Amino acid sequence: MKATPLRKYAIVVAGIAVAFGFFVAMSVAPTGVQAQTTIIAVPDVAPLPPAPFTDARIVNIGRQMYFDKLLAADGQQGCKLCHDPKLGWAHDKQISPGYPGTMHFRNSQSTINTAFRDGGYLGQTGLWGGLSAAIQYKWSSAYFLARDGRLVVQVWRAFPGYMNMWKEVYGHMPSFPTMRDSLVEFTKTIVSKDVPMDAFIQGNDEAMSAMAKNGLNLFKGKARCILCHNGALLSNEKFHNLMVPKNPIVDIDPLMQVARRFEFRNLATPGNDVWCRGNVPDLVDYQPQPCSQGREPMFDMGHMTVTKDWDDLHKFKTAMLRDVSRTPPYGHNGMMGSSLEEVVEFYNKGGGAMWQPTHVHFAKMVKDPQIKPLGLTTGERADLVAFLDEGLTGSEFVVETVIAFPPPQPRPVQSSLMYETNWTHLKSDKYGKGEAIDTLHGHK
Repeated sequence: MKATPLRKYAIVVAGIAVAFGFFVAMSVAPTGVQAQTTIIAVPDVAPLPPAPFTDARIVNIGRQMYFDKLLAADGQQGCKLCHDPKLGWAHDKQISPGYPGTMHFRNSQSTINTAFRDGGYLGQTGLWGGLSAAIQYKWSSAYFLARDGRLVVQVWRAFPGYMNMWKEVYGHMPSFPTMRDSLVEFTKTIVSKDVPMDAFIQGNDEAMSAMAKNGLNLFKGKARCILCHNGALLSNEKFHNLMVPKNPIVDIDPLMQVARRFEFRNLATPGNDVWCRGNVPDLVDYQPQPCSQGREPMFDMGHMTVTKDWDDLHKFKTAMLRDVSRTPPYGHNGMMGSSLEEVVEFYNKGGGAMWQPTHVHFAKMVKDPQIKPLGLTTGERADLVAFLDEGLTGSEFVVETVIAFPPPQPRPVQSSLMYETNWTHLKSDKYGKGEAIDTLHGHK
């Protein structure tokens, strides 16, 4: 085929991009005159860098805390409730559970490899600036662990086991900053290891099967996955609207709706109090209407809740993909699919179906232009799933057994004789002779 001037230009640009370590995706769409070539240069897939440095002694404290149910206000929950190692450090339900009496309204995000995101914004909407902020928020939030940081410090100081650990490692009693930082250090150790793709791209041709290799080629080519899932994290760390369908459970579960309104209100999200968008004349001064008579319930506005930019409406952060086979269901609300096969089919169809908010004050929803039907055959879809499963699943996570500390012993009861003088005395004549009162509380 004779090279047209446009194709020659594309080849030159592609060569320059590759020289600088970028992968080049070329999308050729035939037109009535000639083929139109679009050059998109993105970072190629790369091995995961070494895990961040951690202090083993602090990690040991953080591990003990991670699995301690006393992290929560009721003393019955812990990080494991939503981020269980046996469930890919996430949860196997579409919507994450919450503190007793509450529910979340999004899928539980895995903590695998979040250490490599510590310098950026964490969460599906980019709410938290680093691991410390994320852990502090979830620890104290009403629908996560609901724990007052001032009180939990005193709880930890009541346990001799924790007191000894802190004295040995930190040289002082437990404090909230050191408790939070200990959890951060442990979280940094939750990283993928021995991932076949990493070995393959470093020269081990036997690390992946033929199907997985074909899947990697599709990942970087026809399937267009690499446009967003690239670099060492297999994520461009950006936010996109894939038009993932709404989860109907969230729109009918009152606890999920309460949590969603609570978070959106705290973030000062425009229109956050609108229960339903029908017949709401103003987003500032209005009377909320119950979700009835066919009115459309409020939806998850995504990254827009953080930026307040309508262009970010319903956008969520690109997921990292190592050990993705361990973390179904997928999507911010679990609606992208319950298996890798369903996720591949979701993308093969061009993402979710378009729908628009009905209220006039809401901006128009725009699906990411990179998301379009792929036309993958049955065999190609199977190869892509093989790569996502076999090629990106590392070794099993091994967590050392944590033994709960014995409860603190009650302190000896002081003699009641100590209180006789201060606890009661005779009222003065002003209040009536001979009547005993409680001098600590000022009543009989």
